[in-house]
Amino acid sequence: MTLDTPMDVSYSAAEKATAREKDNRYAEAALEDRSAQRIRLRIPATLRPSASAGFHVTVHDLSLSGFLAEAFTCQPVGSRIWLTIPGLAPLQAEIARNDGTIVGCAFKDLLNQAVLDNLVARYRMDE
Repeated sequence: MTLDTPMDVSYSAAEKATAREKDNRYAEAALEDRSAQRIRLRIPATLRPSASAGFHVTVHDLSLSGFLAEAFTCQPVGSRIWLTIPGLAPLQAEIARNDGTIVGCAFKDLLNQAVLDNLVARYRMDE
């Protein structure tokens, strides 16, 4: 069976540029994740693996692209999780490393800078 017209979705130049900009911002942050500004703080939060119940964790550092949390879990690297911080909707992320007591996760979408600034103001640890 052949189709008379191809299923082609057309996007405007502005839509393509916006998508590229968003992808590039995330790609840059992901590539520079180890050198991205990581802010030490202490946030009580809930971590919920996909299709599982959530449990309490403490977020110890945060950046636009991810976080490090104290979490006793055996979820494998690559697992999809949701982090719930008081006052925010759940944030989808993927486990990038897990040693059984500490997980490092990358957000699906970058945090908004204003959200990061607000969390830092509320939870930053004095150094």
